[in-house]
Amino acid sequence: IVVQTFIDMASRITRLIAEQQQLVNAVSHELRTPISRLRFSLAMMKDIDPDQLADINTDVQEMENLIDEMLGYARIESISQSLEKSKVNIKELLFNQADKHQRSTDKEITVTITNDLYFNCHGSLIERACQNLITNAVRYAQGQVVISASIDAKQLVITVSDDGSGITAEDQEHIFNPFTRINKSRNKKDGGFGLGLAIVKRIVDLHQGQCSVESSSLGGCKFIIRVSD
Repeated sequence: IVVQTFIDMASRITRLIAEQQQLVNAVSHELRTPISRLRFSLAMMKDIDPDQLADINTDVQEMENLIDEMLGYARIESISQSLEKSKVNIKELLFNQADKHQRSTDKEITVTITNDLYFNCHGSLIERACQNLITNAVRYAQGQVVISASIDAKQLVITVSDDGSGITAEDQEHIFNPFTRINKSRNKKDGGFGLGLAIVKRIVDLHQGQCSVESSSLGGCKFIIRVSD
C-alpha cells in the first residue's frame, strides 16, 4: 500500500509539472499576439507625444522580455525530462560568452582559464547558465568582470565576479528565487525580472549541483556554480 501510494504521488507530481509547463507555454504564446497588434498600432499612431510613445514602447518591450524569460524557464523544465550530457569544452564556452558580452559593453571582461577544460554536462544548458551569470555581472559591475573555471572533487566549478556594489548577506539567501529583485529602486530595464538567476539555479539543480553567492575580492559579488558529472 505504501509503495503504491508513493507511485501515485509521483505520478500526480509529474502530471502537475507537465500541466504547469503547458500553462506557461500557452499563456506566453497567447500574449504574443495582442502585443504584436499593440506594436503595429503604435507604429501607425501619428498624433501622440514622442515621450509618451517612448514610454509605451518601453512597456511593450518589457512584456516581450518577460514572455521570453518565462518561455526559457519552461523549456528548461521540458529538457529536464531527458537530460542528455556530453563532453563540453568549458574553456571555449566561456571565452565565446565573454567575447559575445564584450562586444556590447566597455566594461572589462576577463576569463582566467589557461588550459582546455572538458566536462560531461548538458552543453546548451550550462552555456545558458553562464550567459545569465555574465549578463548579471556586466549589468551591475562598475568596470570589471572576472570569470574562472576549474575541476574540484570531480565537480565543475565556475565563478563569475564583479566589482559592483554587491548585495547584503540577507539578500544573498533569496537571490536565486524566481522574480526576486534585490534593489527595488532599479527599473526592469536595469534589473531584469528576477528570472535569470532562478534559471541558473534550475540548470544547476538538474546537474545535481549547487549555486551560491558571496562577496567578491573585486568589491562586488562572486557567483559560484558547482556542477556534478
